[in-house]
Amino acid sequence: MTIKLKKSDLQDLVRKVIKEQFAVSEESSEPTTLFAHMESSKLDDLAHKAANAVWTAMGYGHSSEEYYDLKDKFLDVLYDL
Repeated sequence: MTIKLKKSDLQDLVRKVIKEQFAVSEESSEPTTLFAHMESSKLDDLAHKAANAVWTAMGYGHSSEEYYDLKDKFLDVLYDL
């Protein structure tokens, strides 16, 4: 089964979670600074955890090429925030 998620949808979801978890106000002018201080390995780990959570929630039990594609999409989203 192919998971089809648009990058813009992922960005919206991640922004919503960040605002809820970190109490970022709607008026915040630069949400891009939230991850600017993180090392790329930590961003990769965060993307892996997000992809794993989605993958598990959808009932998939093993990693595949599609899983890594999903993780890469999450990583792209984080870099673009």
